[in-house]
Amino acid sequence: FSVPSSVSQKNIHAAYKDGVLEVRLPKRNEETAKRIEIKVS
Repeated sequence: FSVPSSVSQKNIHAAYKDGVLEVRLPKRNEETAKRIEIKVS
C-alpha cells in the first residue's frame, strides 16, 4: 500500500509477534497554525 504524505516515513516501525503484525505509522510534526490579526474599522 502507499503511505500518505502526512506520515513520517523515517519513523515507520513494524513488528511481528505471536502471529500479530503491528505496523506503526506516526504522523509528521506539522507546523502549528499561525494566527493573523485583521483589523476592521
